Amino acid sequence: DTEEIEAVTIADTLVRAGAKVIFASVSETLDIKCSRGVRIVADCFLKDCVNEQYDAIVCPGGMPGAQHLSDSADLIKMLRAQLDQNKVVGAICAAPAVVLAHHNLIPGRQATCYPAGKFMAKID
Repeated sequence: DTEEIEAVTIADTLVRAGAKVIFASVSETLDIKCSRGVRIVADCFLKDCVNEQYDAIVCPGGMPGAQHLSDSADLIKMLRAQLDQNKVVGAICAAPAVVLAHHNLIPGRQATCYPAGKFMAKID
């Protein structure tokens, strides 16, 4: 249940800039249901991406989609490795608070999130 505009817009922007974009699913299906009913078919399962290298990893927001990302041990492992290598990590809307802050991945870095008190309190 990700926020479709956050997933599709970042992917579209990156593709237009010449990047290869991969949608990876943290669920048990490649069919990703978005918050407004739009469906995205993922390219692969995230568990199959763990040992790959990426220039950037971006987590879209939307609830409960951001919570599903936060619950993925594989994703958190990948995000830690990405940050350890000083590579790009992006998170949109609720994801900075629900994914990054929850797993202590923000200290020493700048972050902003959806301006709801429950999210902002996690990244301050």
